[in-house]
Amino acid sequence: MKNGKFFTVGMAALSGATILLFAAACSDRQSGIDYAASENWAYAELEQDDKEADVFFVCPKV
Repeated sequence: MKNGKFFTVGMAALSGATILLFAAACSDRQSGIDYAASENWAYAELEQDDKEADVFFVCPKV
């Protein structure tokens, strides 16, 4: 039964770490980046066209 106890403790630790990770990721910190300013965009199309969709890149913070 030793293995069962280690599994239970390991799962509890993993669950706690996951909750802390999500709590940190969902915090409402201000980034200080003005996303309305085109110089902060990863890509800005210079040509005007009649497309009805925008493209958004979602990347992890570095």
